[in-house]
Amino acid sequence: MKVVNLYLKTNIKSIKPADGHYVFILELPREPDPAVTLTVPGEIKQETKNGAEILILEKALKRTKPCELNIFTDNNYLARALSEWLNEWQQNNFKDSKGEDIKYKDKWESIAGMLKQMPYKVNLNNKHSFSEWMEAELERRKNGNK
Repeated sequence: MKVVNLYLKTNIKSIKPADGHYVFILELPREPDPAVTLTVPGEIKQETKNGAEILILEKALKRTKPCELNIFTDNNYLARALSEWLNEWQQNNFKDSKGEDIKYKDKWESIAGMLKQMPYKVNLNNKHSFSEWMEAELERRKNGNK
């Protein structure tokens, strides 16, 4: 099974809904040849940082085929949700401890369905091989340069 690295980044930093941009990169390492990458930028309207990360992850997963997936994010909520809470949410039909639907239930159901097809590992990290480029790309888009 091929290994794919997925890097996620948004410039939405607020817990309150805001407009912003995102970029994700899918990387297929091919030693000794150069890696193959797909870069997908976009815009998000009126979303929180956590909501934006969930939306970006769903968009990226829709672009992948079954593989061994390494997910790189700087979002603690997303990393914990994927590595700690997702299985429990699935077992509880995406309900919280009060019996209410979790926030973004439809997105999490979609994500869980796609991840069921592949082993994945979450890397909570602010720095990786694409981090500086992604920061610069988001800044460029924020300033209106597409």
